[in-house]
Amino acid sequence: MEMTLEHFSSKFLLSAEKETSLLDIKKMMEEVSVRHIPIVHKEKPVGIISDRDLKFFANHSLLEKYCAADVMTPDPYSVPKHTPIKEVIDTMVTKKYGSILLLDSEEKICGIFTTTDALIAFKTFLKKASVVV
Repeated sequence: MEMTLEHFSSKFLLSAEKETSLLDIKKMMEEVSVRHIPIVHKEKPVGIISDRDLKFFANHSLLEKYCAADVMTPDPYSVPKHTPIKEVIDTMVTKKYGSILLLDSEEKICGIFTTTDALIAFKTFLKKASVVV
């Protein structure tokens, strides 16, 4: 059986609207210790913000003046939740993506797969291959 993204992705998912202030997004990230927040419109992904995106604004005390739409990366890489993990990891490595959004059959976000999740998957594969970790 081929392992798919949903086996290793984070199910708990926060999201924000395009109008959400960067200060609120930063607080959300800190409260639940995440590094990526999908930006949605009508429950569908339109962008993503990472903790790195906020660093410039945090250093300049501008978090209250700007909203998600001002800094988000538009059109985040998103795939159906049943996509084979190898395909996604290949894309993450090639394009240097830090996260991938998983979509359900209605194209709504149902999970997120990050580089941390990829390392957890790798560790699982090593254990199954009887490699000492």
